Amino acid sequence: MGRQPHALLIYPPVNMVEEVYHFWSPRHSTSFPLALLRLSTYLKKNGYKVSYIDTFHAKRYFRIGNFNEWKNLLHNSGVVYEASMGGYNPEGRTRPVFRVGYSRDEIVERLRAVSAVDEIYITSIYTWTWQTTHELVELCKEIHPQARVIVGGIYPTLCPEKAAESGADEVFAGRMPEIEHEWSDLAIATAQSPDCLVVKSTIGCPNGCTYCAVDKLEGRHVLARDPADVVAEIVDAYHRFGLKMINFWESNPLVKRKEHFEPLLRGIADTGLPLKMAMPEGLQTSYIDDELAALYKRAGMHAFMLTVETTDPEWGKRTHRPTGYADMKRAIDVLQRHKFDWHQIRCILLIGQPEQTRTSILRDILSVYSAGAIVSFLFYTLIPGTKDYDTHAKWREGKKLEDLDPLLFPFASPQLTIEDIEKMQRYFHERYIPVERIQNSHTDDDLIREMQQLIADDDYFH
Repeated sequence: MGRQPHALLIYPPVNMVEEVYHFWSPRHSTSFPLALLRLSTYLKKNGYKVSYIDTFHAKRYFRIGNFNEWKNLLHNSGVVYEASMGGYNPEGRTRPVFRVGYSRDEIVERLRAVSAVDEIYITSIYTWTWQTTHELVELCKEIHPQARVIVGGIYPTLCPEKAAESGADEVFAGRMPEIEHEWSDLAIATAQSPDCLVVKSTIGCPNGCTYCAVDKLEGRHVLARDPADVVAEIVDAYHRFGLKMINFWESNPLVKRKEHFEPLLRGIADTGLPLKMAMPEGLQTSYIDDELAALYKRAGMHAFMLTVETTDPEWGKRTHRPTGYADMKRAIDVLQRHKFDWHQIRCILLIGQPEQTRTSILRDILSVYSAGAIVSFLFYTLIPGTKDYDTHAKWREGKKLEDLDPLLFPFASPQLTIEDIEKMQRYFHERYIPVERIQNSHTDDDLIREMQQLIADDDYFH
């Protein structure tokens, strides 16, 4: 009988700017790499021994409640490089980019502690932090030269030629259908003591928004898991690991509402377990009605992220958004009827886009506030493989992948300056402010004064 094959699964560190602390909540930063844990289950079923190293180690950084403590820890990790900000940056502003995760020496130590490895699987998510993936491949090849190194995930799928420069033996681009119905192998993640179960019960989205890469990563045809199997995984995670929080990472789950998501919600509610659920990727507002809101209430949904992105019909048409202000307002009204308060309803606005103006974002903010919900900013990333990547080719001239980090505001312009974005971030991100309060504020702040003029002219959607 031959030796049992041994696979090592690794999640790389991430290079990021300090400001990410304000935008990565624990539900984002401590969510384990779902594909790797599903792959572990699949490999074990096929006779493999599996080891796992999470070099990102998010809890070391993001479980700090005090921003000054976070800054000290981050600064102690050392500056990777100084990054130039914005397409329009007359002051030449830069931001330091830090390494979040294990140092190179710590990675070497952990790699050397694993022996007799046959295959190494590295997942890689963010295109703008590709360097850490390449470094990890280099170290794996050096310490385990006999092992076959495979790199997969979002970055290799969107940038396969760039990922091939890493020296990996294989760049795996696209979906891996054989693992999409597997449960996550939580047992191998116990060192990071996961505090939530991450579930992906559907793949795909039919919308084809110009800035989104889901159609390239998952396809436009929505496929769904068996709802009963998803519920069984949730119940198992609760009883074996005590996990009460469920994060559904779904691209557009309500497309399969009747045949999949409603039965899933009923199944979760019928367990009677004290579960809480969230959907950080957001929900399409046009699908939300009274029946669905009641089901979400029963199933333990504690907060809603609504994918609004813009309330401007012209901008929405240009980017192929399927919904607008009316859908958002109706969805918020429905949720409030079912006793979800304003602090439980967040509307995602996509800001920092090429050719976007400060005024257009202020209109969006006022529209959300007039509807009675919190504003939550998602900073625009120009993603390789999307329609926008070709349409806005001139905006990325002279920029490398790492320059497209959304928190460097790479598409700032005279119409939307770095200072404008930073000020809106400070004033409005993750906040609800009644329109009347803005209107009656006594201030010389130019941004608030512009909002007051928009209110006086009734020049926003409401």
